[in-house]
Amino acid sequence: ELERDEMEYQNEVPIHPWVLAREITRSLGSDATVILDSLLCSAFLTDKMKASFPGQILDSGEAGSFGHGIGMGIGAQLARPGRPVLVLTSDTSVGMAGGDIETAVRTNLPVVYVVCNTGQVVDGVDCWFQGQVQPWQFLPDIRYDKMYELIGCHGEHLTRPDEITPALYRAFSSGRTAVVNVVVNNRVVLPWFESLSLRLGVIVHQLDLTRIPEPFKTYLLEGRTPKIEEELQRAGIPRSKTRKMVLAYDRTLCLRDAPRG
Repeated sequence: ELERDEMEYQNEVPIHPWVLAREITRSLGSDATVILDSLLCSAFLTDKMKASFPGQILDSGEAGSFGHGIGMGIGAQLARPGRPVLVLTSDTSVGMAGGDIETAVRTNLPVVYVVCNTGQVVDGVDCWFQGQVQPWQFLPDIRYDKMYELIGCHGEHLTRPDEITPALYRAFSSGRTAVVNVVVNNRVVLPWFESLSLRLGVIVHQLDLTRIPEPFKTYLLEGRTPKIEEELQRAGIPRSKTRKMVLAYDRTLCLRDAPRG
């Protein structure tokens, strides 16, 4: 069942973060260092990668920060010169700390920055809150690859899944700091949207619960009771809080009416 769900995302446009994560994993060698710095896409890559040596996969720990990956990529390349370094970052993180990509260029460090470009800070919020939560949108269609090509980066712009692997190969082969701009589907649900903090957020923000569809409204307030569990499963949400749950959830609710192409 899981493989069937995954195959449905294979050719979707905009690119699903699961597909991006899969292609990154397939493209990296066992000696590569990966830094996680994307709220949405990192959640899917962590499910795909298994470290083969200490410190191979790095993030900000419990800090939950944005933009840390830009500088961490520089540090990783200095600590492991000549080995591949990939930073999975986002448009939010680049907006906060992207100036330090110039440092990587100036010091000739071949760090590959993969930018998950969703055009907003928080993805999937319309699925739960029906327009009541601001996703903090950016200007549409920002070309981060073009921005950083001006200072000497190798740039790539990806809109289709079949472009990912060739672009990563060119980025690593360039021997330069690279910015790979990936247009990612911003209607995909964040895995932590099932957390207690989300349910508390509904109450704190005093949202109009009548606008949240069932069974999700009751779940947000009461959690997974046996009755809600049955209703969630009928809606296509499996019991496990794994990638399977995330894939099934955004398939049944968020992407149902999303425009294609």
